[in-house]
Amino acid sequence: QLFLVEYVELTEILRLFEISLNLVSEDTLRNIIKQQLIKIPHDTIKSSEFYTLALVNNENFYQIPPKGTALDEQTIFECAGDPMIETSLMNLIELILSPSVIQQAMNIQQITTTYSLIAQGIRDLDSYEVNNLEKLRSFISLVRCLTTLLPFNALDVLKDVCKVNFDATFDSCSSIHLFIIQLQERIKREKSALDETIIHRALVKLELDFLRDWLTDNINSYGEILTLINDSQNDLWFYSAKIFTLIDYTIDLTVTIKENHGDLPSTDEYNKLNQSLDVPQTSTIKIEKLMVNRLHMRFLLSVQEDEIDKQLTDEYSYFTKNVSEIQNVEQLNLAQRISLIAWIKYYAQMYAFALNNQSQEDVLSELDEFLTDEDTPFCSMLKLFIIKQLLQMSKLTFKDLRELYVNRNIFWIKPFFQSSRDQQVANARQNIILPMPLFQCREQYERIQKVFTSTDRGKQLTNIIEECNYSQKLSYAFLCWFIGYYSRFTEPHVAKDSEFIRTIEREFSSDLIKSFTPLGHRFLIDLCSNFSEKSYFRLHSKMASDEIHRRLLALNIVAVFISARSYSTITLLGNFLFNRQRQMPTSYIQHLSSICLPGLTTSNIIASQMMYVRTRVQERLDQDAYFVEYGKFIFQCSEECPWMFFFEECGAPVGKSVCSLCQKAIGAEKYNVLIARDPPQLRIPIPEAFRKIDEYIKKENDATRLGYHTVKDSNESCLGDKPNYLDRAVSFRFIHFLTHGLLHFLHDRNYLTDDDLKHHLKLPTATHFQDHFEKDYDLLCQSSTGHNSCYIWLYKLLNHLVDDQFVVKGQLNANENLFIEQFIRSKSRLNDSILRWTDFSAVQLRYIIDFYEMFEEIAFDQVLRVYIKKELAGEAFNPQERKRIIDAFCRATFEKEKITEKLKSIDIWIAMLKRLIVRILNANISLDVPLQIYLERTDLWNNGINYDDLATFEVEDDILLQHTYVILTGLENKKKAANQSQQPGIEQNVQTVEGQRQIANTWYTQTAKATASTKDISGKKASEKKDHS
Repeated sequence: QLFLVEYVELTEILRLFEISLNLVSEDTLRNIIKQQLIKIPHDTIKSSEFYTLALVNNENFYQIPPKGTALDEQTIFECAGDPMIETSLMNLIELILSPSVIQQAMNIQQITTTYSLIAQGIRDLDSYEVNNLEKLRSFISLVRCLTTLLPFNALDVLKDVCKVNFDATFDSCSSIHLFIIQLQERIKREKSALDETIIHRALVKLELDFLRDWLTDNINSYGEILTLINDSQNDLWFYSAKIFTLIDYTIDLTVTIKENHGDLPSTDEYNKLNQSLDVPQTSTIKIEKLMVNRLHMRFLLSVQEDEIDKQLTDEYSYFTKNVSEIQNVEQLNLAQRISLIAWIKYYAQMYAFALNNQSQEDVLSELDEFLTDEDTPFCSMLKLFIIKQLLQMSKLTFKDLRELYVNRNIFWIKPFFQSSRDQQVANARQNIILPMPLFQCREQYERIQKVFTSTDRGKQLTNIIEECNYSQKLSYAFLCWFIGYYSRFTEPHVAKDSEFIRTIEREFSSDLIKSFTPLGHRFLIDLCSNFSEKSYFRLHSKMASDEIHRRLLALNIVAVFISARSYSTITLLGNFLFNRQRQMPTSYIQHLSSICLPGLTTSNIIASQMMYVRTRVQERLDQDAYFVEYGKFIFQCSEECPWMFFFEECGAPVGKSVCSLCQKAIGAEKYNVLIARDPPQLRIPIPEAFRKIDEYIKKENDATRLGYHTVKDSNESCLGDKPNYLDRAVSFRFIHFLTHGLLHFLHDRNYLTDDDLKHHLKLPTATHFQDHFEKDYDLLCQSSTGHNSCYIWLYKLLNHLVDDQFVVKGQLNANENLFIEQFIRSKSRLNDSILRWTDFSAVQLRYIIDFYEMFEEIAFDQVLRVYIKKELAGEAFNPQERKRIIDAFCRATFEKEKITEKLKSIDIWIAMLKRLIVRILNANISLDVPLQIYLERTDLWNNGINYDDLATFEVEDDILLQHTYVILTGLENKKKAANQSQQPGIEQNVQTVEGQRQIANTWYTQTAKATASTKDISGKKASEKKDHS
């Protein structure tokens, strides 16, 4: 009968039992189901590890919990579906969570997958509640946590935990907290490779998952959890959204407050909430902020954009009343105060939205009049909140917002912008963060400031300038003061101070030249006079702040290197601008040609190939992959040509190829027989070949490269550039930035002439150094977490270069500081020719992974997108469902205010979803599992996304794996709409499905016809293998 009426649901239930066979045997499952039903009075109740279903007098069913024997304590078992099936599902959970089953598991992934699929399947059943489902969810949370923190021994720890009768059921919040503390100690003993912050966050999330599951069965005790979250000693608030949501739905808090326009009724339910919040002699500010923000957000999510003007009008009287009431704090209890503040924030944000959209409704004039008349501390704070919302919505700076609103008829906002334009000019200097030495040299800088503001500065300046000759910190601080003085030229109508320039140029001339050389003296004069008209460093009042900071950074670099001459003997940093005698060289083009400039790349394809060969052969030796003697050789093109290669697959010969150096044929005709040619190829035993490779690379590294020996277009610079011995690419980029900042300054001030650049250095353009300096700055900004404030970080790094640890005596006449560039090309160059690049063989593994991920995205765009599964395509969902899914996903991810900066770009999510479809959805797996399970996997992300970053968002469980393609297309449409809004003149061509298929077929045909490469990453057949050349 069930199969005929509810065949879909019954089929799904059978599938759940089939999934469980990954962990348990079919016989065990069958025996438990057979034994779970007893009839009273014929049968007796026996204690069991599973639920027992008792049929009493053939009339009513009773369900007896595990280890229970008393029937009189139970109520009649009511079930919307079949009681036998409900009990079987509950016993299925008890079985797969039993210690005996967990002890027999072979790997943690098997447990995770089985638990997740069963939990999701039971949740989707309409006729069955399965009351122990939360217990399974708690186990899933524990397994996920252990897998993240202890990826190699998570299963062992889980088994040990279950040995002490852990069953994920807790009698109180304190017992949960105690378990987490004990688990934390165990993880410490296991010595997890992750840092303490990630471990702490993961355990906090686990504790919140346990609390959420516990709350489901103990909803009337929500006060315990609120008290625990409010405790200042923990960080449970970080993942508390689901807790508040559960409490909210239980007591209808959001709905009630909104229906009552911010007023919380004094009912038993809400009095109980207030008692739970208002703990005597305990600060409640933490829980207040959390609940206010949560309610405020839920209010906003219920607002439709086209209804805002109407709601502002309809609820205006409630707004004025609530603003008056909130200021009488002593008459409100804590719950009422929270509800009023949340509602007022919600109304104020709608008002800010109307202002930003220049609404013409009459209510805006009433609100303006009300806010203008109200001048209380609370209303001042409310006005600041509205201004903050305007800044966020408009994405303007405060200065730009002032320009926009200063002439509008909004009177309450004018006092915030009341400073006149003249006052703004007077304060303009305060709007620029100057490169002041606030880390190293702070005391010296403060001393110099006092000297320049004193009446008797002449004698004191003489003493300071003399000290600068042997104190780098004082010298650097002195130069930074002049850079600060130079910044005044960003203000309008600022004239040169001729008297001050004369003092620096003439009165202190000899002292300054002695301490700073003529280069430093000229540098100070230029700073005082705002450089020459055509100089890059000339400031003016209309210059954007980003352009100002680029110039200040370059000048700060110059200051660091000038100050580096203040030691008795030359140092590596000082040798860049000065000779061995610590003096300015006669010719800078000759001086630079005699030193090793740091941050320049070099490329030797022979060395790159040798390193690749050595690495790959060593890997095979470590794996004992060479089974035959004739495979234990490395090959060289000839005695005259040093190009080396090897054969994959235990030395199996490959087809004929061509040497990348001399273009002669290389390879083998058959096993142990090289291609005959003149000069002959060399077959070298592996140990001897390794020795030759080491000798060649050592000789290459020992070679001294002087001057600006590598000319590279700035457009070729990329974030991935770095040598092997640096952990981070940003280290190389910073040194490259320093070198080109200095060279740019020397050229701008004509220490390097245009003729020097063109004929001696062979540079293609006169702006070569400037182009590299500015491209480096852009790349460093991209590397920084705060793109708009990257210059502060760079100021700090430059400031630290003055520290004693960077003082290394000697000259830049060795090759120790040169950098090796490793890079891969952009997508536009991804074709068969890449396999012929010799540089490709030396690319580091993480760049190979980036390269592979690019191929995955291209494969999806040009092939897989056309053949997407029907159950994933947008047509499988109605328009309303698609919109709901996309909007919910966006709000929970890159549109979330508190998500990490790394994940705020829509492009990162689009790329990740493509990889997920390529790697996961091509397999035959269940599509009705939460998408969040896969979003938490770090292997699907790139750009350095780690577990800590992934902990900053959480997608609701009702967004499933089957929604992936719908979400992807939604994000792509969002991005396309944004691009169209920025380029309104571009006509978009809508592509049909048939058009997409034609493109895919064309791509496939062209790919199949591509010419064979001399370098193969993995051959398809043994007979088609190619040598690595």
